[in-house]
Amino acid sequence: MIKTHTTITSKHVRSDMIHENAPITNAFVSVPADMGQLNCASFLAGVISGILDSARFNARVTAHQGDTPEKTVFLVKFSREVMDRERRLA
Repeated sequence: MIKTHTTITSKHVRSDMIHENAPITNAFVSVPADMGQLNCASFLAGVISGILDSARFNARVTAHQGDTPEKTVFLVKFSREVMDRERRLA
């Protein structure tokens, strides 16, 4: 299940959060004990970033562990140029 959450920074919406309960990449990878903080959903963050980039929505996408070990939160921070463009077109 995917839920989205929008955060407000200053006067403009600059970032979105995508909550994923069980990313498929985390289901098939065993993380070694010495790499305990590794989140394999970072790969999906790169995919999301590439899709947004291709659609000319330049953004920085990062993956973070949610409130449970299975949950991942993707933080999408749009560039200022994207926000200015969208404000002009609105």
